[in-house]
Amino acid sequence: MLIYNGIAGVEAGGRKITELKDGDFIGEISFIKGGVATATVRATEPTKYLIWSKANLKQLLKSNPSMSFALQKVISTDVVEKLTNVTSHEANS
Repeated sequence: MLIYNGIAGVEAGGRKITELKDGDFIGEISFIKGGVATATVRATEPTKYLIWSKANLKQLLKSNPSMSFALQKVISTDVVEKLTNVTSHEANS
């Protein structure tokens, strides 16, 4: 999923981890690693998002290597930003 407009909270282990906003991905780790989600995401205000099924997206990327490379770069940047935000949030708590 990709948030188009809105805000969603991310929870894990019963505590709030971070907030996601426009342009942030949801479920990218599950998509990359396979398996189930590692956190719960809930919209905290009316939110619009784009969604692709894993199977359809994987097939599209398999048939379009340059698109696959570009999406991997975007997702990697998104994950690094999220990790930086979580680390910063925990340091300030």
